[in-house]
Amino acid sequence: MNRLLTIVTLCIITLTAAIAQTPQDSKPGAKPVLPVQEKVYLHFDNNCYFQGDTIWYKAYVVLADDNSPEPLSRILYTELLNEQGYILERQQLVVDEHGQADGCYAVSDTAFAGFYEIRAYTKWMLNFGYEQIPSWNRHSTTYNKTDQDAVYFSSRDLTEGSSVLEPNEKLMASGTVQMDESGNLIFYDDEYKAGINVDKDIMTKNYRQYHNLYSRVLPVYNRPDSAQHFMRKVMPTKITMGDYEVVWNTPDFDMKFYPEGGALIDGQTCRVAWEAMNQQQERLNVTALLYEDDEVIDTLQPFYAGRGMFTFKPNKRSKYHVKYITPDKTFSFRLPAIMDEGARLIVEQDDEAVYFDVAQQFQTEHNLMFSIYCRGKCVNTQNIDNPRHWATAMYLDDLPEGVNQAIIHNADGTVYADRLFFVNKLYESKGKIMVAGIANRPYRPLEKIHLNLLATDPKGRPIADQTMSVSVRDADQLDPTFATGNILTNLLLESEVKGFIETPDYYFESNDQHHRQALDLLLMVQGWRRYNWKDIDNPEDANLSYLPEQKMVIYGEAIRLRKDLFHKDAGKLQISCSIINMNDDLKDDDYYKFKGVVEADSNGRFSFAYDPFYGNVILTLRAKFVNKLDKKKYDLLTHDDKIFIRKQYFYPQALKAYSWYETNSPDNIKDRKLTWEEFEQDIYASEWIPQVVIKTEKRAHARRQRNKPVYTISFLDYINDVWDQGFYRKYYLLNNNDFELSEYAGTLSAFSRMQYELKGRYNESALISVAGNERDYYRFAAENSYLSILKNIEIVSDAPRRPVLFEHHHQDIINVSSITGQINTYDRIINITTYPNDSTHITRGREYNFQGFTRPVEFYNPDYSHASLPEVHDYRRTLYWNPCVTTDRYGQASIEFYNNSVCTSLDVSAEGLTRYGQFLIMDE
Repeated sequence: MNRLLTIVTLCIITLTAAIAQTPQDSKPGAKPVLPVQEKVYLHFDNNCYFQGDTIWYKAYVVLADDNSPEPLSRILYTELLNEQGYILERQQLVVDEHGQADGCYAVSDTAFAGFYEIRAYTKWMLNFGYEQIPSWNRHSTTYNKTDQDAVYFSSRDLTEGSSVLEPNEKLMASGTVQMDESGNLIFYDDEYKAGINVDKDIMTKNYRQYHNLYSRVLPVYNRPDSAQHFMRKVMPTKITMGDYEVVWNTPDFDMKFYPEGGALIDGQTCRVAWEAMNQQQERLNVTALLYEDDEVIDTLQPFYAGRGMFTFKPNKRSKYHVKYITPDKTFSFRLPAIMDEGARLIVEQDDEAVYFDVAQQFQTEHNLMFSIYCRGKCVNTQNIDNPRHWATAMYLDDLPEGVNQAIIHNADGTVYADRLFFVNKLYESKGKIMVAGIANRPYRPLEKIHLNLLATDPKGRPIADQTMSVSVRDADQLDPTFATGNILTNLLLESEVKGFIETPDYYFESNDQHHRQALDLLLMVQGWRRYNWKDIDNPEDANLSYLPEQKMVIYGEAIRLRKDLFHKDAGKLQISCSIINMNDDLKDDDYYKFKGVVEADSNGRFSFAYDPFYGNVILTLRAKFVNKLDKKKYDLLTHDDKIFIRKQYFYPQALKAYSWYETNSPDNIKDRKLTWEEFEQDIYASEWIPQVVIKTEKRAHARRQRNKPVYTISFLDYINDVWDQGFYRKYYLLNNNDFELSEYAGTLSAFSRMQYELKGRYNESALISVAGNERDYYRFAAENSYLSILKNIEIVSDAPRRPVLFEHHHQDIINVSSITGQINTYDRIINITTYPNDSTHITRGREYNFQGFTRPVEFYNPDYSHASLPEVHDYRRTLYWNPCVTTDRYGQASIEFYNNSVCTSLDVSAEGLTRYGQFLIMDE
């Protein structure tokens, strides 16, 4: 506990001064301490679900350097996303003093079936483990004219595709924006931009591709239409536009090569890992040939899971390529470029030590160093004293457990080679949970079942007062899955590797040479540098944007909408805030959860702390200039329309692409008539290239689903998200009477082709789309829409926001314009509904639907002690779930529950983490 207090204190001391003054700034001015990262792991009650089911989970939050349950953060965020990539629900949980939290997601009966993603993170985790999404060129625009001589232009969106924005006519007439000879727009005044102004700093921070967030993909099937079909698992495809074909953006067959250490060096013996895959990114066990010029010099044999390794001495005067030959076609691939200069690193491991072999080749002498890092710490550093060949070894006892990184670098920080390797010390960190009481006989329907559990540490000693999460499932209703990991495999391996790892428990079955080599191949191919070792050596260069959340704080910023708004005689910028309870049974004293005022700094930035609460509230923010802060009367109503307020938006925006192994099961491979011996030897890769057959869906099915939204969001929530993410208008006031929906068209979708239908009072003329020659442009019969009347956005689509390897090409043609008579095809329909009559919703300033903590829910265990057995039909897949089973002083715990109507065999899943960072998993 003293260690945790020290870390928290140092982080707060070094970061508070910078971030408190500039909560939106990603470059704190004070020198930070060594950034200790966090990790999150979720244990689920089951591995598949149906519409109407509840997904129960237990969260474990740890310090990443030693996996101890003493995280810096006390707030955890979890999100449920559907297959298209829309966030259906976000939860905010309290992390207790043991780094634990639990929650659940209720899947709607009307939700679409598909592969859902649950991801989890703390705000502190968002400082690390990301790649910046390539930014768009905000000045790269194209000028076009319609028949009516109206001006339109397009601007690249932040994600895939492009959005189309309409320039402000007054702005164009003012000369702020002009056009060059090629028709590109040129901005002359940095204060004003055509279309929506985009805050580049905010966008840079919001649009990051994170690899360190916890993510799990879970199948959600259609609810069976009758009790007799309780085992039927159907996942129909959502189709908007009728029949379509899938066009893959990836080659039919591909091979990728990964030189050990990072590069091939001319004249030096080098090793290269490789993997082969089809267009769906399913790995294939193939045998290929390595050619030097036109001569075969080696045969590439797969070692494990469609991956292998070969060794050769490259000669830059020769050409190297790999061929894979089938009866119908020959595939040829070039190896990576051969470097004249550089360093080569080879890593080997046995039962006692890890061996490092370094060769370097430079025209001038380089003073290189060899370092090993693990989980943010420098383990060992040595000078390389031989300018040509150097080797060293380290005993496993001197290395920390888990993923280590060996680096060849110079004193200036230039990296010449690096390599990930794994040190297995499960005898120090692997505890066990043993279950007694599972009868060999089949269980009877609705039978009362009693199980005893025993938790022991790595030395076999019982652990008293140990908390663990326990789930008991109907074994026959589980899905075959590649997601076979647990808290040990995740925190030691999966969280350190980029992308999904199928059946990660395989790598921990044994520590023999075969398993070590398979794990080595995994790290050479999927290896990802979670830690920036330069930040470790130079913490003052670490780019930290967020504090670890120990209490509830809202950061925000007031932005000028006029040049002369902020001046020395304006007075103090007062931000008034109120949090209003939304419960129906309110008392007078319960109406306001919080109300008060704070002063913004000279840059308009502010922050305020509030007490935690459960449920949803209304948050209002307003700003005005005053001579003296009004902290007693709490004027919460007055707002200056020339001031735009935004709340800090930190939620991750980038979406991951699903791996083939996340959306398929081992049964897909068994069905290809592999022998059982082949299946046991290598479950993960097929022995040939399968022919991909595209099947169109039945049109009757398309008609049933074409108008059903995959996602609905309150327009208030949507526009608040858009504004807080950095999209806003600087050149006119933001209020209820001045809002052009047209300019936010691109933020609704990652795709440029959209059809808008505005339902309600502007159904006929408010919003239509017209196709141009090369791309789509947006025209609006009404000059603007009023923000106060817009209610919901409904997205009806089969084109996902989530990155995919293919494109949908629709076969149906839809007539979308009754005015122009043009017939066009569109990938996406967006419905915008309005409030009835003249009712309004948005008030002056900013108003939010603001979320508090999610209230814990207890799992329901039915009691059949007095049930009439013939009348009960119970097909529960999860028979028992308890996130907080606690052992007694002898390390034992007992659980009781009732069976369902059909279960004959049980599957028990129990996990935990000791106070010392040791893993508790089921005894095999």
